[in-house]
Amino acid sequence: MCEKIISSEQPVKPVQPVQTLSSRTTTGQLLDKLYIPKSPVLSTKVQHGQVGQHQNVHKNPTNAFVASRRMAYTAFWMRFAHAQKLGELAERYVLMWLRSQGYIAKHTAQRKHQGDVTATDTRTGEIIHIEVKAARPDVESRYQYCIRKKGKTSAYHSDFVVMLAVDDYHTIYRYIVPIGFFGNVKIARISSHPTKYTGKFAPFLVRDDAIDLDDILTTYELIGD
Repeated sequence: MCEKIISSEQPVKPVQPVQTLSSRTTTGQLLDKLYIPKSPVLSTKVQHGQVGQHQNVHKNPTNAFVASRRMAYTAFWMRFAHAQKLGELAERYVLMWLRSQGYIAKHTAQRKHQGDVTATDTRTGEIIHIEVKAARPDVESRYQYCIRKKGKTSAYHSDFVVMLAVDDYHTIYRYIVPIGFFGNVKIARISSHPTKYTGKFAPFLVRDDAIDLDDILTTYELIGD
């Protein structure tokens, strides 16, 4: 039997092992896969009312983070603002909120019949007009929002109304309501603290930062007007 002699002058290079990542399948068996590093994707889930949960992927995490920080800063100053300033800060707050969720948002207050804020969905290119309302509780712990006042204001040229409720402890509760849900009402009311309120607007309370307008419209279709 011949033996193959390997010269010491030509050392054999060791074979590099393939890095693997073990994961479990749905049946509980181990599955080895080639390790392929993935780029991080920033995602959040939305839940409002009792209708579904959806995933919203930010296309620019850096801009979303900056907008989120600015939103928190604006929310801080909303605690101390008088009535007129509260409205201005509320619009700025909603702008930052939309931007933090991947929308292109800008003021439209100088344009008639287009709401306070215009938001563009970067996935579909759809343009959404939003009216912004903010209120603190009155002596009866109610939050009241003027939806329409002759010669003054009208939210009926918008697609959605964002109603911000700032309680006595300076916590901000956010409702996003399709304009069709208001019917012909002039004043919208949240009749108690948002944590206890179970009235007609309760399903539109947004419980985290994520925004899914399709889900909100689904809620509207399910409960009707």
